[in-house]
Amino acid sequence: MTIFSIKDLLPVSINRAGIKNQLEASQVCLTCEKLIKELNQKALQRAVPISLKNKTLTISVPSSSHAQELLMHQHIIKQKINQHFKETLVDRISYKIQF
Repeated sequence: MTIFSIKDLLPVSINRAGIKNQLEASQVCLTCEKLIKELNQKALQRAVPISLKNKTLTISVPSSSHAQELLMHQHIIKQKINQHFKETLVDRISYKIQF
């Protein structure tokens, strides 16, 4: 009987289940949320990453001024997310204004 480690089996199971993209999107959103908090800007506290689709990260913000604030930090956010995952998962960030 061959013994496999979970580290080896997990990627295979994720691919077989077809949830790789959803899992990646969830991890990107969590990482983005942490990065926004690290920026420590009061205006950014209500920004919430909501989805990743076709390398576009969508962030919910309460107003256009919040979107503008995030727009100034957009390059840093994309760079740090892609560095964290060691591949280009985010090419673009879009903002969705929700009241």
